[in-house]
Amino acid sequence: GYPDLRRVIKAQLDQPDDTYQSVFASYLGAGVMFNGGAGIGQTTFTRWPILEAHRFAVPGGLRIVLHVRVASGQEVIDTYNVHLEGARSEDAQAAEIRSVLDFIESTASPDGSVLVGGDFNTTDDEIAHRMMREAGFVDLGAASGLRCDDEVRTGCTNSNLPLDTPGLRSTRRIDFLYLRSSARTSGKM
Repeated sequence: GYPDLRRVIKAQLDQPDDTYQSVFASYLGAGVMFNGGAGIGQTTFTRWPILEAHRFAVPGGLRIVLHVRVASGQEVIDTYNVHLEGARSEDAQAAEIRSVLDFIESTASPDGSVLVGGDFNTTDDEIAHRMMREAGFVDLGAASGLRCDDEVRTGCTNSNLPLDTPGLRSTRRIDFLYLRSSARTSGKM
């Protein structure tokens, strides 16, 4: 019953020359599909040339990471579109994020920037986010001033079911965007 979101989003984004490309990975499939795919999974859209893509099955469930390497014109950027299990015991959460960080370290270009985004299913005070920061990543939402508290809900992202009910009803932040910039490690800033 899900709409074909790839087609809906591409219809909104594409220029006449079909500027945007997509990479899709299903939760149940073994590989990635370029400019196609259907079902439940993750999709990354980009205007930059795609150099390679991989799907990583996070141990212990149906969660995946979609890795897409692009050439930005300035540098290689490795993007990681995550959907994690999250809110379990601290040990299980640490093991899950450790597997993701190990995958990133084994696939990211040593000279490029790394962008990790998606549904962590955890809040920013949990171990997954401490481990991301310890690995050199900057939380772009927090750095831009987004907040999710009793006073300001600009950064809240948990689901608002039913989706068709209006209003800002989210009360937690579970979606994140992290950057580890090559400029920070190479002195290019």
